[in-house]
Amino acid sequence: AKAAELMRRAGAPLPYAAGPKDTEEDEDQEWEEGDGEWEYYDEDDGAEEQVEMVDEHGKELRQIRPQMGGRNRMRNVGIHTIEIYYPQFYFKQLDMEEYDARPDRYGPSVIGKYTKGIGQVEARYPTDDEDPVSFAMTVTHRLIERMEREGFNETHKYSQDGSTLKCWNSIGRLDVGSESLIDRSKSMKAYVMDLFERHGDGEGNIEGVDLYNACYGGQAAGLSCQNWVESDRWDGRYGIAIATDVSDAPHQALFTVGAACTATLYYPDAPLPHHSHRSSCILHRFDFFKPVGWYHMGPVVDGKYSIDAYMNCVDTCYHGLKQKMNGRPLLQITDYNVFHTGGGYHVVKKAFDRCIRSEDPKTPAAVREEYVKAKLLPSVHLLKLIGPCHTVSSFLNISSVIMSEWDKALGKILLVFTYGSGCASTMYQLRFDDIAWMDPLAVWKVRQLYREAINVKPECQLHQVYVDTWMKFDYRPHGRKLHGFGYHTLQLDAYYLMEIDPWGRRFYHRGGMRTGPMDTRKMNANAVHYDKIENRSLREKFGDLPPDGVSWEAAKKGV
Repeated sequence: AKAAELMRRAGAPLPYAAGPKDTEEDEDQEWEEGDGEWEYYDEDDGAEEQVEMVDEHGKELRQIRPQMGGRNRMRNVGIHTIEIYYPQFYFKQLDMEEYDARPDRYGPSVIGKYTKGIGQVEARYPTDDEDPVSFAMTVTHRLIERMEREGFNETHKYSQDGSTLKCWNSIGRLDVGSESLIDRSKSMKAYVMDLFERHGDGEGNIEGVDLYNACYGGQAAGLSCQNWVESDRWDGRYGIAIATDVSDAPHQALFTVGAACTATLYYPDAPLPHHSHRSSCILHRFDFFKPVGWYHMGPVVDGKYSIDAYMNCVDTCYHGLKQKMNGRPLLQITDYNVFHTGGGYHVVKKAFDRCIRSEDPKTPAAVREEYVKAKLLPSVHLLKLIGPCHTVSSFLNISSVIMSEWDKALGKILLVFTYGSGCASTMYQLRFDDIAWMDPLAVWKVRQLYREAINVKPECQLHQVYVDTWMKFDYRPHGRKLHGFGYHTLQLDAYYLMEIDPWGRRFYHRGGMRTGPMDTRKMNANAVHYDKIENRSLREKFGDLPPDGVSWEAAKKGV
């Protein structure tokens, strides 16, 4: 079975055993089911001959569903790239320690707790003009643009006629995972679909909706896309799993804040295919929950009990996966380890130590530290700079390994543990077959992390404005203006919340007040039609338009 699996992955024909000859009726049924080829057996030796189908002009006929049939089945499905977005506002945890050490805050006892204790360096957060929906729209638009710019759209390999689909039409499934829900009925994915309708010539044939279970929703979206591409109903297009969250925090506990969004691209022949088995643990626990009508964004949580539930899931998934691997010690057959965290690096390290002790309780401290340095630290570079991000956590940590290890990771195995309170968890492996479409860590920091970043003093209550938007109606964001940040601080390629109308409908615009109205001449007419009949709040409504005869580019320079 193992040899057959290796041959299948290599694309070689499998040595089928001779069986009873198909009847003409069986052959007709096989063709109608979409295999795209007939198989004939020689009566003498049972050898298999495969006859390719051609049309009357001698041109090869492609399969209607290219994944059907053993030789054409998808191989090495997994991650091609991960697009990352995070708000531009950040603070340094050293500065936060000094601020919180004041007598009117928590006193000098906090010195070292956020840096050495929790293990964080910086943290990112939004104000009220961004939310998980705007994050998802931003990261999706940027990913599609990068596919066009860098040319890694490979849909020609599986399309019916061998042509490459346009990037806006190359997505067949899109799932969104989040803990920060903004509606009890309408999905965040529906907002993201507005981009495909406008820029993809009315594209609406994209499966998937939202998935949520505390921090597990993003990973549920990832597994959903993985399963879809591996399935018999895959249509040759990409799957995107969006994980988007704001780990909101009141100003009294700002050191726990974090916010980010990732869009993970799934397809066959991936640089990071899913490898081997996976194991899950899903239980009913009341350690963490957010009841409908609760008076603020934060959860009802029992901190110590929640950590106990997390560690129990680590144990269950670890031993379940180990059993599926015939008892092989996982730490010995994996090179890197990713652990979900909802609270900082210290949780990741505790989980990793737990796995080490489960293999050998007598492991010397020096050996444990070597394990941490080689197998764990490559996964936490982004966590330390962005902060805990709920459902985005495991994707950030996977990205950290990709970008920090680069070509050193080729041929190695990554073990991933992902978790959501309440509780749901999964452990699986990824294999580094190639370098993903991502920048090395040092390049990424220069080009992206600190691009238009704004270092905010700890005493600034900019994020508190976001926290106070909970259950707001008939609301326009004003956090930037309130704290002295002008339109010039808005990013041109990021989406911003423009308004929550009296009915709770949310409206977004790319570039916010820094950019002009959308060019409807380049957009699908149907999308423009619904802008009118639904009376959507478009950019023109919010004023501050440039004077007649002045271009938006000129107006931006004068902001």
